[in-house]
Formats: sequence, C-alpha cells, structure tokens
Amino acid sequence: MTTDLRYTLQLVDAIPDMKLVADLSHFVVGEEFAWPAGEADEAMIQRILARTWGFHGRVASREQVQIPLGFPQNEQWLDLFLRWWGDGFTAWREQATAEEELGSSPSSARRATRSPAPTVRSCPIAGTRRCF
Repeated sequence: MTTDLRYTLQLVDAIPDMKLVADLSHFVVGEEFAWPAGEADEAMIQRILARTWGFHGRVASREQVQIPLGFPQNEQWLDLFLRWWGDGFTAWREQATAEEELGSSPSSARRATRSPAPTVRSCPIAGTRRCF
C-alpha cells in the first residue's frame, strides 16, 4: 500500500502521527526518477524522510528496485540513497527520544546484490559510509 509515493504522501497528510518504514527504492522505480532527481522528487522524498522511523536497506535506479553495488554506473544511485538515509537519520534523531531506536530491514536478495542496510543505532550523519 505504501509503495506508491504520491499515495503514501496522502496518507502522511491524513494521519499526522503515522510513522513509516521507508523503502525508498519503490518510490524511485514507481515514479521513474530521472537522474539527477528533480527538485519536486527530492521534496517528496524529504517529506517521507521526515516521518520515517525505519528503513529498508536497498538501492534502486529508475528501472530496477534493487541494483547490484560495486559497478561504476550504479555509484550515483548509491550516493543518492546514502544521502537520503543520512537525511532520514538526522530527521529521526531530531524527533526520537533517547529510548527509541531507528529500525532497519536488510535486503532479502542474494549477497551479490545486497544493499547496505543501516544497522547501528548511533550511525554518523550523512557524508560517511562507516555505518553501512
């Protein structure tokens, strides 16, 4: 139900206290994000990130919900997702209490295509890959 970005934004507007587990990859594919992502797409993702309390850890391109990492042509998408995850971690930290934990769900695909899932509670802010 929440794999459609525009519908999910309608839910966010209708249910102010709703917290999301975001699988950003479905939004990128469903909306067929161009490269680079446009301002309108970025604004929609940032609205999702402001309500995210968990992340599904995989990287997508506009054509594929999960892409293999380590290939030069996929680096730009990995960097985009790392930035988004960092933005989401920051937004979560600004709202969460000390007792709350940021959830994550790793990809279930085979190892060769597994994307980096955020797995630690005190992950550094965007700009580093140490927590992935």
